[in-house]
Amino acid sequence: MIVRLAWKKQNSDVSNASLIFLGIFCQIATLPYLWFLFPLFIHSRILFTISGEISVALGEAVIYLFFLKVGLKRSLMLSFFCNAVSFLAGILLHILV
Repeated sequence: MIVRLAWKKQNSDVSNASLIFLGIFCQIATLPYLWFLFPLFIHSRILFTISGEISVALGEAVIYLFFLKVGLKRSLMLSFFCNAVSFLAGILLHILV
């Protein structure tokens, strides 16, 4: 897993199941804000995408910070990496479907 590889957490007390749950929890906690709240205030597609992805990444970074206890810099990097992968996967799926 990314957390274990990037931060040498192989021997930590955080299980793989906990990491998977945390990733799913972050998505569930932030996705409704992105899809249902942001469109009420932001109508430009580009501004929506940029501000939405940054806001979601910052929100998820806070969750990672408190649950993984990896520090602010690492939680931000992890969050931005996960959201970049998610964003690119969405683009790829949109192209393929």
